[in-house]
Amino acid sequence: MGYFSDIVGQTCGVGVTRALVDTDSEWVYRLPFALQWVFITAILTGVLCAPQSPWWLIRQDQPDDARKSLLRLTSKGTGALGVDEIVKMMKHTNEVDKYYGNGKITYLNRFRGVDRRRTEITTMVWATQQVCGSTLTFYALPVYVQSGAQVHDAFSLAVGMYGVSICANIICWFLLQWVGRRRLFLSGCDPGTLGSLIIALTAVYQTTLGPVAYMLVVEIPSTRLRVKTVGVGRVVYNITSIITNTLASGMLSPTAWNWKRKSSFFFVGTTILCLMWCYFRLPEPYGLSYLEIGILFVKRAKAAKFRVFRRNLEKSG
Repeated sequence: MGYFSDIVGQTCGVGVTRALVDTDSEWVYRLPFALQWVFITAILTGVLCAPQSPWWLIRQDQPDDARKSLLRLTSKGTGALGVDEIVKMMKHTNEVDKYYGNGKITYLNRFRGVDRRRTEITTMVWATQQVCGSTLTFYALPVYVQSGAQVHDAFSLAVGMYGVSICANIICWFLLQWVGRRRLFLSGCDPGTLGSLIIALTAVYQTTLGPVAYMLVVEIPSTRLRVKTVGVGRVVYNITSIITNTLASGMLSPTAWNWKRKSSFFFVGTTILCLMWCYFRLPEPYGLSYLEIGILFVKRAKAAKFRVFRRNLEKSG
């Protein structure tokens, strides 16, 4: 839902800007900035009302508080007995991760032993979001204008593009139950989509790579090192974002390289590299508990073995 809220916010921002295209007053820039406080207030309210992370409480040896937090996060049908079983599994998972991680929660520990591979997957998932060509969607407005569209029409197309993003993200919610993380992510790395219109690229990205990445980066790391692994992965994401945005601005600028539509060919190459990495290195965590995922990493199971293991679990009941 966090990623969905991000898309809704972007859509509102573009919609407000479109409505103010013909306005000559100072509200052209004041109103978009002022409206951001609405989202900030909603986010702060949600954070203040949200319960503490049960996993953090387990790591702090506070199982009773973790149980209370879980009761707030789970549905009423789960019941106290079901929550007790979840707490026991969380405690056991924490002990297993502690054993294989030598009991340490440090940034350096993410590059040692089993956690090295988990860090690699997390950072590459983040980086793939940037080098797959999604950067081109951020430059939709200048691309439309360069193609001959009027400013009003360019903004209208941008609003429509973000509307497609919302619909595609909702579709992803249902596809995840049938397709899984790995297949959706791989399909998003299809370089053929880059030769399409920007709106089509947006639809593919928002159905696959965009939302799925946020699930993978929290499911792959160990429970004890998750925050640090995601944090470093996000740093890699930001660095990659700076590089791709710098390159894309030069490619699309008529006063710089002026590659225009040929810009997509550059991202075809980077997307193919990501597709190869995903095929051989990205596992399928859907349907597996954190404990089962951790055991598979300890056993150094290949990416394909994760799906086989889940199927065996389903057959065994």
